[in-house]
Amino acid sequence: MSNLGKRKRYMTDEDVVVFNGMKEAVSDVAAAVRESIHAEAAPGIYNVVINCPGFSREALMYALNHMIWFKD
Repeated sequence: MSNLGKRKRYMTDEDVVVFNGMKEAVSDVAAAVRESIHAEAAPGIYNVVINCPGFSREALMYALNHMIWFKD
């Protein structure tokens, strides 16, 4: 079996920066969810989600609503 015509994809420096930013944002959201797992409403999660760069406010509000609604 040959690999003719297939190239491996390498991440550019810009890809690495974006990936690391997203990884940090997801980690912050996960930490906020873990902290608020027993809370009536997730008090710390709003700021973490709303401050994620690169997304529209509508998308962030949708994600926040989804996480609060399905947190159990």
